[in-house]
Amino acid sequence: MKHAQVQASLHFLQERFDYSVMHDSRRKSGNGEIRTIIAQNPEGVVRILQSTARKGTESVQQIILSEVEMTIVKQLL
Repeated sequence: MKHAQVQASLHFLQERFDYSVMHDSRRKSGNGEIRTIIAQNPEGVVRILQSTARKGTESVQQIILSEVEMTIVKQLL
């Protein structure tokens, strides 16, 4: 299953820490697919989970932003 690791991470965050999904997208990249999920908990902490699935393998990156950091990112966009 593509993106199984990132899906498991998201499920854990939702069950244990009440994260909700703000954004979920997929796009093709070379020989694979990139999935980006942005989730936020009630305290305002935002996590960006990014999974790259390619030829049966998956790599996952996770970035954690506080509410203040997220505000700065929004201002830069």
